[in-house]
Amino acid sequence: MVNIIITGGSSSIGRELISKLSLKKVNIIYQINKSKPFTKKKNINFIRSDFCNHVSLKKFINFVTKKTNKIDFLIHLPSSKIQIKKFEDYSWFEINSQINIQVRSLHLLLTSLIKKKILSRKTKIIILGSEATRGKPPRGMLDYVASKGLLKWYCNIFRGEFKDIKLTLLSPNMFKSPLLSNLPEFFIKKNSKKTFYKSQIVKKILSILK
Repeated sequence: MVNIIITGGSSSIGRELISKLSLKKVNIIYQINKSKPFTKKKNINFIRSDFCNHVSLKKFINFVTKKTNKIDFLIHLPSSKIQIKKFEDYSWFEINSQINIQVRSLHLLLTSLIKKKILSRKTKIIILGSEATRGKPPRGMLDYVASKGLLKWYCNIFRGEFKDIKLTLLSPNMFKSPLLSNLPEFFIKKNSKKTFYKSQIVKKILSILK
């Protein structure tokens, strides 16, 4: 049976993706933070984990490594809510929190899976990046853009180190979602080169999983 790990399972993309995958014969382990689990099937397991908390993150990684001895697909989607603030009003804690959620969590998970030989040349990794890292970044989103930029370079380095493992970095434009609920609509439209919907991202991910 195919084994799939999904981080950021409570995001709008994560929920739709898990809902569609639950109809297939696959084993799924997904991570959520504070939200309620939304599936009740034997082949689908969830674990609560706060990726800003090192102990909680390690519990998630231990759970994954104990539940499976091989991973076919790893889908990394986590992020905290996006905010708009002046550059000088951002604290290092806010920037570091986004980095912990998006980059540190991925690094600790990948290194653990590699050391335990759970990743293989057949494993496919899908990472959710952002269009904001291309060209001139939007103003007022220091924590988000900095973490996504670091995530982009991390993926490039990983590809160079592990050429046999396929890693796909998706970088969609902004689209309406709970993640962007703190942003005004005009800001989302201003920083999107074209209209984008979460269903398009889910469809793209599902096409990679085939």
